[in-house]
Amino acid sequence: LRRFPVDPATCDGSANAPSNCRYVIYDPSTYDPNTQLRQPFPNNIIHNPNQTALTYLSHFPKPNSYTSPDPNNFNNYAGTSNSGIHNNNYTARGDYNLSSRDTIYFRYLHDSGTKINTGGLVPDVSMGNGPFHRVNTYQAHYVHTFSATFNNELNVSWTKAYNFSNDPAQANAFTKADWLQGLFKNGSTNMEGFTSYDKSLFNINNDATFRVNLSGIGSGLGLGSTEYWYQYVPITQFSDNAAKIFGRHTLKFGFYMARRYERDNDIIRSVNFDGNYTGKGPNIGDGSGNGIADFVTGFVGSMGQPTPATGGDASLYFGMPEYA
Repeated sequence: LRRFPVDPATCDGSANAPSNCRYVIYDPSTYDPNTQLRQPFPNNIIHNPNQTALTYLSHFPKPNSYTSPDPNNFNNYAGTSNSGIHNNNYTARGDYNLSSRDTIYFRYLHDSGTKINTGGLVPDVSMGNGPFHRVNTYQAHYVHTFSATFNNELNVSWTKAYNFSNDPAQANAFTKADWLQGLFKNGSTNMEGFTSYDKSLFNINNDATFRVNLSGIGSGLGLGSTEYWYQYVPITQFSDNAAKIFGRHTLKFGFYMARRYERDNDIIRSVNFDGNYTGKGPNIGDGSGNGIADFVTGFVGSMGQPTPATGGDASLYFGMPEYA
C-alpha cells in the first residue's frame, strides 16, 4: 500500500522526484473546465481528509517488513491466505423386509460444499468463501407384492436445498464488525436490503452486506461483497406406481406429484472509488489518480443499490406444481 506522502518536501510531481513520490495526488476541487486539468495538493498532502475514510483505512494492517525486488514497489504488506474447495458428501440407507411381500428402505443424502478464500487484509470482513451450497434429501421407498403378477411401488421424498453466493457464516461475521456498521448507512428502508425472512435465514439482525471498492492499487482493495444472493429450494415428491402382468402383456399405471418452491433474493450494495477524481484530468489517461486517494477526499466514483420495493416481500418467491 502506498502511503501519502512519503516525503512531502520532494513530492512535487517533477521527473526528478523519488520513485515513491511520482504518484501525485491532484485536488478534485481545483478542476478547471477550460483546461480540463487539476492542480496537485500542496506537498502531495490531502489537507482535508474524509474522517470516515480514515477510520475505515485504519483497520487495514500497516506495511510490514516485506521488501519487493521491484524498486517501484514499496511499503508492502505480506500475509497469508487459504484457497481451495471444500466438499462434504455422504449417503446413508437402511433396508428392511417387513414380510415376504413387503420391503421398505429409507435413504438420506447430504451434499455441501464451497470454494474457500480466507485471510486477506481484514479477514473478519473478507466475504471470500463462495458460492456455498447445501442439499439434504430424505426418501422413503415401499414395495408391496400382491401376487406374482401384481405389485405396487410407493416413493416419497423431500429435498431442502440452499445455494448462497457466500458462506452465510461469513455474512454473519460481517454484521458483527461494529466499527464498520457505524461508518456507512446500510438500512433496509422500503426493503432495499434483506427481508425479515432473509435475516432469519442468515441468522443476522441487520443489512450489513456491502462492499467498498478501492481501485488503482494493484488489483484493487475491497472488503465485503458487492453482490449477495441466495436460493432456497424445497421440493416434495410423491409417486405411486403399480404393474400388472396379463399373460404376455404388462400394464403399468400410477400417479406422480412434485411441489417445487423457490425463494431468491439478490442484494447489490457497493460504493466505488476508482481514482478518476484525483488524477491530473478526467480525459488525460496518463494513469494518474488513485482509488484510495479518491476515498480519502470523499469523492465517490459510483454506487450500487437495489431499487426499493413499494410493497409486499422484496424477495422472489414462487411454486411449481407438477402432476403426471
